[in-house]
Amino acid sequence: MRRKFLSRFTPSLMAAEDLEAIFVQRQKLVERFTDLIRTSALTQAKHHTLLIGPRGIGKTHFVSLVYHRLKKQEELKEALRIAWLHEEEWGVSSLLDLLIRILQALVKEYNDQELEEKIESLYESSAAEAESRARKILKDWLGQRTLLLIVENLDDVFHGLKEQGQQKLRSYLQENPFCTILATSQSLFNGISLQTSPFYGFFRIQTLKGLSLEEVRELLIRLAQQDSNRDLETFLATEVALNRIKAIHHLAGGCHRIYIIFYQFLTRESLDELSSSFLETLDELTPYYQSRMASLSMQQRKIVEFLCTQGGGVTVKEIARKCFITHQTASSQLKDLSEKGYVQSMFEGRESFYEIREPLMRLCVEIKQSRGRPIRLFVEFLKNWYSRRELEELHSKFLNSGSIEITHLQMAIEEHDSSRNTLDLLGTLSKQIHHFREQWESFEQLDESKRAYCHVIVQLAKLMPQTPTSEDLEKFAPLLPYLEETATELVRWIEDDGLIWVFSSVARYYERQEAYHMAESWYRRCLQVCQERWGQEHPSVATSLNNLALLYLYQSSYKEAEPLFIQALEMNKKLLGQQHPSVARSFNNLGLLYNLQGQYEEAELMYVRALELRQKLLDQEYPYIALVLDNLAGLYRSQGRYEKAELLYTQALELRQKLLDQEHLDIARSLNNLAILYTMQSRWLEAFESYRKSFHILEKTGNKFREIGVLSHLIDACIGAEKWKETLKYIQLLLHEHAVHNYELPDDYWSYSLAGRMTTSLRALSAVKAEFRELKEWFELWKPLIERYSELQVPGRLLASWVQYQEKQGDPRVLLALPIEQRRILEELINPRPSTAGSETVH
Repeated sequence: MRRKFLSRFTPSLMAAEDLEAIFVQRQKLVERFTDLIRTSALTQAKHHTLLIGPRGIGKTHFVSLVYHRLKKQEELKEALRIAWLHEEEWGVSSLLDLLIRILQALVKEYNDQELEEKIESLYESSAAEAESRARKILKDWLGQRTLLLIVENLDDVFHGLKEQGQQKLRSYLQENPFCTILATSQSLFNGISLQTSPFYGFFRIQTLKGLSLEEVRELLIRLAQQDSNRDLETFLATEVALNRIKAIHHLAGGCHRIYIIFYQFLTRESLDELSSSFLETLDELTPYYQSRMASLSMQQRKIVEFLCTQGGGVTVKEIARKCFITHQTASSQLKDLSEKGYVQSMFEGRESFYEIREPLMRLCVEIKQSRGRPIRLFVEFLKNWYSRRELEELHSKFLNSGSIEITHLQMAIEEHDSSRNTLDLLGTLSKQIHHFREQWESFEQLDESKRAYCHVIVQLAKLMPQTPTSEDLEKFAPLLPYLEETATELVRWIEDDGLIWVFSSVARYYERQEAYHMAESWYRRCLQVCQERWGQEHPSVATSLNNLALLYLYQSSYKEAEPLFIQALEMNKKLLGQQHPSVARSFNNLGLLYNLQGQYEEAELMYVRALELRQKLLDQEYPYIALVLDNLAGLYRSQGRYEKAELLYTQALELRQKLLDQEHLDIARSLNNLAILYTMQSRWLEAFESYRKSFHILEKTGNKFREIGVLSHLIDACIGAEKWKETLKYIQLLLHEHAVHNYELPDDYWSYSLAGRMTTSLRALSAVKAEFRELKEWFELWKPLIERYSELQVPGRLLASWVQYQEKQGDPRVLLALPIEQRRILEELINPRPSTAGSETVH
C-alpha cells in the first residue's frame, strides 16, 4: 500500500482527513477555537486569538485543522470568508502590503478573477491612494460577511509593520469591525506584551504545551494506523517500543515535528541502518536549527552555542562569565531566549539554572564540532533504544570493524550498566542468565551450556503468575527479551516439560497489556512449535489449542474459540482417556464459553460434567473443585435459580475455608459471590455481612482495585440494610482511600466509585438527624472532590444548601434558590418520611 504523504515542516499541505487522523492532545482546544470563530462570524462579537509555541510544536497543524473544520460548516459558507496568509510574509512593511496580501489570499481561496483585477489596478496608484483604495476594496468585497484572517509568525509581520503600521492596522480594525484573527508566534513579543503597544490586550493568548510520553505513543500509533502498518501498531504497545519512544521523547523534548521525523526508523533493528538514519535525520535538521540560530542576535547566539556544549543547567553567573557579558545582559538575553523557546530555566533556592530546551539542537551543534569523535547524545540515544543484551550483541558484531559505532556501543553499555536497577524478585535468575551468556563463547560443550541456560529461563517463565499484576509486568519487563529470544532462537535446547511455559509466559505478558495481536502471535507460535516437536496430536498440542482459545474467549471472539476448545477436548479424550483432569478442564472451558453466549443448557451440561469428573478423579477437598462449583453457581445465578446457586456458592466457600488460609484471596472471592447473590434478592443484611468479611480480607492483600470495588458494594449493602452509621463510616473510609491512593488509580475509576456515594451520605445524614456541626464537617470533607469531579456537582450543591439552611435556622429562601427538582429532594432530606426496615430499596 502506498504510504500517505506526511509533511514534517508544512502540515498545511496535508489532506484534512490525514491531519485529523494524527491529531493528539488538543481536541478540546481546537473545538474551543473553532467555536470562537463561529461566534465571531455569526454575531457582532469578534474574538482574536494568538497561539504561542516554539517551532515544531504543532501550531500550523492546529491552524490547518481549524481551517478545515470551518470550511465544512454549512452555516458559515455565506457568513465567513477566510484569508490565510503565507507562513512567511517577509515582504510586509506597511499596512498597504498587508492589505494586498489579504486580498491575494482571498483571490487564491475563492478564485475571484474580478478581485484579482482590482488588486492589479492598485499598482497604478501612489502608495497613499493604493492604501485607501485597498481598504475600500476589502470592505466592499466582504459586505456583511466576517473575515477570518489567519496569520502565522505574527511577530515577523508586526516587526515589518513597525509601530506606525501596527497603529494604522489597529485603527482600521476598530473602524471596520468585520475581522476575527487567528495568529501564531514562537513567543510573546513587544507588539502585544508592552502596555504602550497598539495591540496590548487585543488577543486571547494560548500557549501550546509539548507532548507527554503517553501522547507521544498515541501519536506514533496513529501514524502507524495511517500507514496501515499493523505490525508497527502492535509493536508500539510493547515494552521494547516504550523504551524506544522514551529515547525519542528524551531527544525531542515534546516537539511534534521531531517525533514525526524520527517515526520513520522506529523499528530499525540494524545498527548500520539506525546509525546512518539517525545521522541523516540530524543532517536534515541541521539547516532547520541553523535558521533558528540565524534569527538570533550575536549575543544570543553566543549564549545558545555555549549552552549546547554543556551537559546540564548552568547559572546566569557562569553564562555571563563564559560569554564575557555582564550579569544583567545575560539575564535579559536569557529571558528573551526562554520566551522564544530556545532555553528553559530551573530554580534551586535563589539561583536560576538555564539549559537548551531541545536536546536535538545541542546534538546538531555537537555533530558539527565532533569531527568523527563519539557523539555524546547519540550514546544516550543508543542506551535508551537498545536493551543491555542487544547492546552486547551489537558490540560483539562490530568489535573488529574499526568503526565509530563500536565506541558508541561501548559507552552505551557502560552507561546502561551504571544506571541499571537490580530487580529483587528476579535478581538471582537474572544473574544466572548473564552468567550463562558470558560463558557461551568459551564453553567447550556449547549444547550443555545452552541447555542449562534454557533450564534457568524455564524457571523464570514459571515465576510469571497466571494473571500477572502491573507490578509483576514491571518486574518481568527487563527479562522479557531473554524469554522471547529463548522461544525463537533456542527452542531445541528447551526441555519438553518447559516448552509451553516459555511461550505462555511471554503471551500472558502481552495479553495483560491488551496487546492481543502480540499475545495471539506467541500462542500460535507455541502451537506450531509443539506440533513440530510432537506431531499433530499430543497433550501439549491440546494445551496450546486451549490457551489460544481462552485468548479468543477473553476478547469475546466466541466463533474462533469454540472449534479450538472442541478440538482440545477431543484430543484429550483420545490421548488421555475419558477420565482425566485435562478432559474436565476442557468441559469447564466449554461451559464458560456457552454461558457467555447465553447457551445455558449447553453450559450447564458442560459444567456438571466437569464437576462430576473432578469429584471422581480428585479428592473431594481439592481446591480446583471450588472453582467449578463457582462456575456452575454463576450460571444458576444468571438464570435466577438462586437456591441452587446459593447451595453451590456455600459449598465452594466452606471448601476453601477448610483448605486455605482464612485470609486467602479466594475466600474473599467466595464471600463476594454470595454477597452479589444476596444483593440480587434484596437480602441486605446477609449481603452486608458477606461484603464486610470480604472487604476485611482484601484490606490485607493490597489490591486497591478489588478493595475499593468491594467497599463501594459494601456501602450499597449498608443502605439496603439501613445501617446508616456504618454507611457514613465506610463512605469516610472510601474518601480516605481516595486521598491516599488518588494517583494510583485513574480518575474514571474514582468517579465511578464515588458516583452516588455523596447522595448516599445525604440519605444517611438525614436518617441519623445530623446537626449543623456534623453537616458542615461532612461538607468540608467532600469539598475538594466536588470541585474535581463533575458527577458530584448536584449532590454537592444539595449538601451546601443543607448546611446553609441549617446555618440560617431554616430560612426557606435557601430552598427557593434551588431548582424545583433539587428543592424537592432536599425537602425530603430535611424532613425524612418514616421507612420500613428491611423494605426493598431502589438505587
